[in-house]
Amino acid sequence: MSTQIALGFVFLLSVILQVSQDYPSKPVRMIEPFGAGGGPDLIARAISPKLSELWGQPSTPSILPHK
Repeated sequence: MSTQIALGFVFLLSVILQVSQDYPSKPVRMIEPFGAGGGPDLIARAISPKLSELWGQPSTPSILPHK
């Protein structure tokens, strides 16, 4: 019984690692629900270049305030 659980765990871990290797595979668009120039906008613009460097994909903040 414990051998089956261990094998199941190893299989699950290998699947998770395989799937996560290519993430993100497309450019990342960060949605900001607030107006331009506020605190969340400044933070998103500050971390966007670091995320692009870390992920190897472009990361751009997009302002989409609700109506």
